[in-house]
Amino acid sequence: MAYPTIESTLAVVILAAGCSSRLGQPKQLVEVQGCTLIERQCELALTLTEDVFVVVGYHAEKVKKVINHLPVKVITNINWQQGMGSSIAAGVNALPSTVKGAMLLLVDQWQLTAADLALTKQTWHQSSNNIICARGKSGALSPPIIFPCDYFKQLKHIPPDSGAKAIVNQHGDNVISVSSEAAFADLDTPEHLQQCLRYFQTMNSDLA
Repeated sequence: MAYPTIESTLAVVILAAGCSSRLGQPKQLVEVQGCTLIERQCELALTLTEDVFVVVGYHAEKVKKVINHLPVKVITNINWQQGMGSSIAAGVNALPSTVKGAMLLLVDQWQLTAADLALTKQTWHQSSNNIICARGKSGALSPPIIFPCDYFKQLKHIPPDSGAKAIVNQHGDNVISVSSEAAFADLDTPEHLQQCLRYFQTMNSDLA
């Protein structure tokens, strides 16, 4: 697949280092419609920007192998067992100085589409000094989340066992949320996997 050259000051950091202990298999390598989740997320990210960074850890070599045909930069987080904060820091530390905003995206957000990511990016372009994140019906906030570069220093020093939520909460007055129920569909358990597979089976049936 050919990807267009996109001039952008936005980078995407895909967090894909965890061990998926509750799922019982590496979620990065779960196949949906003939494509692994990590490939799917990379391809979505590449519709936004050339600067796509994938943070791997657990089964790093296997994950690298399935995305080595894609024009993404892979960062191996040797401290992945310490928690998501270590992967966020590793990804943000790898960003070039030209990047003005970084979108954090989770590998298991299987319901997100290119349109969802494009809306988040568009909102950030309109308010580039703000943190932009997804919002569910309950008011909960979630990735995909874009941090302007003013927050990179905090992200680089985030506690290893923490996520980005503390930074979002700390700067609540500077957060703009975008309604997106799709952002809250994840893949943590075997039950979630069955929901995911049924979702795509139904979609294929509707298209048939």
